[in-house]
Amino acid sequence: MSLSTCEPQQRDGKDSDSNHSFITVIPIDFPRNRGFPQPPDQYSDYSPGDGDYVSDGSKLDQGVDEVGGITREINSKYKQVISHDYEDTPHNPQWDRTNNSQADSPGQSLNVCVYLMGDIALCMELEDGTNTTVEDLVKAIVAEEQLGLPPSAFKMFTLWMCSGLLELQLKPHHRALAIRAKWPDLLARYAHATESRQRRDEPVLSFQRNIFIPQSCDEQIKDTRVLDLLYAEARYNILEGRYPCEVAHFIVLGGIQARLELGPYNPQIHTINFFRDQSSRFLPIHMRRGAWTSWLHLSGKNSPEVRLLEHYKRIPASTPDRKLQKKYLEIVWALPYYGDK
Repeated sequence: MSLSTCEPQQRDGKDSDSNHSFITVIPIDFPRNRGFPQPPDQYSDYSPGDGDYVSDGSKLDQGVDEVGGITREINSKYKQVISHDYEDTPHNPQWDRTNNSQADSPGQSLNVCVYLMGDIALCMELEDGTNTTVEDLVKAIVAEEQLGLPPSAFKMFTLWMCSGLLELQLKPHHRALAIRAKWPDLLARYAHATESRQRRDEPVLSFQRNIFIPQSCDEQIKDTRVLDLLYAEARYNILEGRYPCEVAHFIVLGGIQARLELGPYNPQIHTINFFRDQSSRFLPIHMRRGAWTSWLHLSGKNSPEVRLLEHYKRIPASTPDRKLQKKYLEIVWALPYYGDK
């Protein structure tokens, strides 16, 4: 499935919201190491590897001396999309008892929470939660005045069902409650995890970029709220190590993020010790100081935190945040696995 046009889809009645009664916008604070809230100790028996995507440290100094002079030499290519009709998956009768009672009651109202990649969540009360489709939910989200999204966001974003074990982009005709009911079966088919971890898995609904939208469409976006959502999602994917790239690119992206979140450089505050303490905020786990740096024979002067501080200091204090945000996105857009090329 590939969309060749960037024009917004025509919607039959933006205010058509027969399947929901109201939306409450809730400010939330996402944990840094996971984009979606999860039950505590859900994966306590799982220890992720620390050596994914280790890159040659000799490239720290190549082609990234200034924010405006980013090299975009990405040789590896990676793209994998699971595209199935999940509602055709055989039903597992042992799914969550709460969802079971709701799915067996046609027309029953349902409270649904949808997380955005930024710092808010939407609490939606659906009049007919059983039959509400993903398309219905996306229309309601885009129409929500407090979010300030343009009509074009209806095409750019969609709903995902995500957990620590599996992430699925839902189709417009899917019913979110039905997919949740089949989640144990989907985990059994696609997740590489023990039965114990699968039983503890709890997915959430997330409002994210439609992966089938061409990357060229992103470059045409002018709306600041849409750019905010795209930036938040790109930042999450970079910090989680989902977008493999050169070490130098991680350093530059981390420097831009630091400037956006910390403001202009202050030598009294933004010391090397500060960035060592805050490295998890700006660098993915495989880039932080540790055993891998000794393996690469990097000295203290060439450590990721030192390079991060140097690039952060080079960004002029007068540079507008919007310009920096756009530069961050342009670097990510150049990666071969972003969007539908």
